[in-house]
Amino acid sequence: MQHWIEVISRLNRLSKLLLGVTLIALLISACSSNSPSLLVGKNEITSSEELSSRSSCLVVKHYLGKTEICGQPQRLVALDPHALDLMLSLDIQPVGYAETRYLAEKNFGQPIRQIKYFSDRLTVNPINIGTRQSPSLETIIKLKPDLILGQLRDPSLYANFSKIAPTLFPLKNFNDYSWQEKLITLGQITNLSQNAQRIITQHNQKIAQAKVKLKRITRNSKVLLLGMSAPESIKIVTDKHFAGTLLNNIGFKLVIPEQPESNLNLINISLESLPQLDADTIIVMANSYSSVAQVKREWALHPILRSLNASKTGRVYFVDGQLWGRIRGPLATELIIDQVGKIFLDNEVS
Repeated sequence: MQHWIEVISRLNRLSKLLLGVTLIALLISACSSNSPSLLVGKNEITSSEELSSRSSCLVVKHYLGKTEICGQPQRLVALDPHALDLMLSLDIQPVGYAETRYLAEKNFGQPIRQIKYFSDRLTVNPINIGTRQSPSLETIIKLKPDLILGQLRDPSLYANFSKIAPTLFPLKNFNDYSWQEKLITLGQITNLSQNAQRIITQHNQKIAQAKVKLKRITRNSKVLLLGMSAPESIKIVTDKHFAGTLLNNIGFKLVIPEQPESNLNLINISLESLPQLDADTIIVMANSYSSVAQVKREWALHPILRSLNASKTGRVYFVDGQLWGRIRGPLATELIIDQVGKIFLDNEVS
């Protein structure tokens, strides 16, 4: 009898222990289900710990899957001018950089001394890792990055870079792209969320100020925004394009011919069709390998371009496609707004 009493006593103690373990497991599960989750546009960032705890891991979801980032990145690589813009706006210095092929230096694997529009913001010389179109995996591996940023449209490239380090931001298309969204994401990853939000607030203020200053001009002007590398290669830039959206936000009415597809950011046009467009002002972005001076010279020499009304009234302005079309970040935005002010206010366009 004493034997059975002891067995029952042990079973009671065991059942109590199992009940305690079960309660602890349920509490852990409940806490995990309440872990913070932030929605940033189309990117969802989740963490099993508080976001302020840099020992936690963040997961950024995107159209190619998800990227997990543990700890605060220290060695970042920029795969294109846009990624560099985002980094430098937050005072993050890259260890490596891939320039667009139109401006890239040939000294791959060596420090870059000058970067157009950004040299004054660099405190270190990033290593040249190739071009945006063909970055060097070997050089990137040597840099031992803990985060790689770039507008990657090729899933295979994204897969290759992800084997080296966590990689953002794969890009499906430009039409639904927002640098503000990406800046917020980068700010959270690098513990610079307040800085990112401040930059966006300042951007909105600058847009509002420019809109007021230019109201007298934008009210009546019809602006044709073009991309040009040669007279036989001209495209209309629409309000779906980064620069077109910016001009629209400032208050300009862009001249855009009707198209079957309404979401195009560039529209092919022949030289013979340009005179049919009702524009009093033309802004020409020098694209591809062409410089502003080269495009300006070719425009002046071509009889059709020279005969346009905007040409006759001196209202054709030439700008750099690198700034207006390739960088597409907060720093580029600020420079473009300043340039627009100089174009229209300093020249007293009415």
